[in-house]
Amino acid sequence: MPGGHNAVVRRLPRRRVLSTESVRTYRYVIDHLGHVHHNDDPSRARTLATAQRDPKFLDDLYRGLRRRGDEWIMRCAGEVNLLSLDGPLARDAFDGVVVFRRLVEGESLLFAGTMTEPFDPSSLRVSQETGLLYHPLGAPRSRRYGDLGLVGAHIAHELSGKFALSESGAVDLAWKGRQYRLKTLNNNNNNNNNNNNT
Repeated sequence: MPGGHNAVVRRLPRRRVLSTESVRTYRYVIDHLGHVHHNDDPSRARTLATAQRDPKFLDDLYRGLRRRGDEWIMRCAGEVNLLSLDGPLARDAFDGVVVFRRLVEGESLLFAGTMTEPFDPSSLRVSQETGLLYHPLGAPRSRRYGDLGLVGAHIAHELSGKFALSESGAVDLAWKGRQYRLKTLNNNNNNNNNNNNT
């Protein structure tokens, strides 16, 4: 041993070995129909068969969501779930995460698993850029998910037969014997207050 028998052998404190195992992360994407898909392979075609259909899972996912940049994050039992918008939705001015997938008995808009928002036809907004329809979220949901939810493609198709173009170029919705003028939404999510109901 170098230094002879009188050398003092100093024991260095053992270093704590930090786990290099990363947190298990699951990525999901929500499409224009309001379906949530596992996004482990973005190249894989998304269909109804690939959508998450367990209402409890979807409700739990939404109840735990918090905003993080362009994504929404939900932490649960050491796992991280990330939810983002499908590409075309993300390119619109939409900065929320709710996509309504069904209009229930003309009274409420369904999203996630079993969550609903009361349907108010006077509050519908249409994007000037894309023609997509939006509906406001009431408090306290608006504080968590953003001010607006996207009206999914199935609902928009259902309502399309009730739309009429006015002489001014505005869009009116005929709903239960009344006419509602759709508010317009620009790229900054501001409406232009053309909210006349007749």
